[in-house]
Amino acid sequence: MSEIPDDIRAKAKELGEHLFFSAFDWTVACEDVADLIARALMEERERCAKIADAEASRFNPAYSDYATAYSESAEEIAAAIRSPIQNEDKT
Repeated sequence: MSEIPDDIRAKAKELGEHLFFSAFDWTVACEDVADLIARALMEERERCAKIADAEASRFNPAYSDYATAYSESAEEIAAAIRSPIQNEDKT
């Protein structure tokens, strides 16, 4: 049994088939291939952010400071997932 989840394998297979057939079609630019991969990564990023969004709504902030902090943390996590990665200075 593979450690790769079925939904990830299905998406990779879909992209792989497109890339395989694109190799024989010179009208497909590298930018098109990069866009396919980028869209798949964006879909996964959004899926993860929605999980954090759901966590943010689990607790009513009116109940306690803990619930407020928990909800705010989950909202910050969702926002971070949706944000572009910030490159650190590699000097």
